[in-house]
Amino acid sequence: MKLLHRVLLLLVISLSLVGCASTPKVAPDMRAYSTPTEGTAGIFFYQWKTGIMGAMSDVKFVLDEEVLGRINTGEWLYFEVEEGTHEVRILGGPFPQARPLEFVKGQNYFLRGALSNGMDVVVPIYSEDEIADAVKFIESGRYEHGDED
Repeated sequence: MKLLHRVLLLLVISLSLVGCASTPKVAPDMRAYSTPTEGTAGIFFYQWKTGIMGAMSDVKFVLDEEVLGRINTGEWLYFEVEEGTHEVRILGGPFPQARPLEFVKGQNYFLRGALSNGMDVVVPIYSEDEIADAVKFIESGRYEHGDED
């Protein structure tokens, strides 16, 4: 009986490791600090990895009243937009807030989404340290691409 338990345990461990090995660490369209397509600006939209806090529902990224994607805690998406001022907001909580942001072609922008105190917020990231952390977490696979789940 002990031999059967050991074989089953070894089988479970082996299957678990095979599953991890087949999961890509980085989404194939990761373009951190690359130049966006000509005439557009790049937007990396992510949400901090907060465990179960905030993980009960996805937040929707909205640009000019169009839902472009959904993410949950510890996920990211990439979009390219035309140069100019766009209204950016997320939907997920009871009190969404919109904010106009100016995008310049050829530039990448990092926006962090969050549900904070019952408010949906989009935070433009200007800190080089926080941008570097976001890139590191995306490249390492700590943040998953929003299309993976």
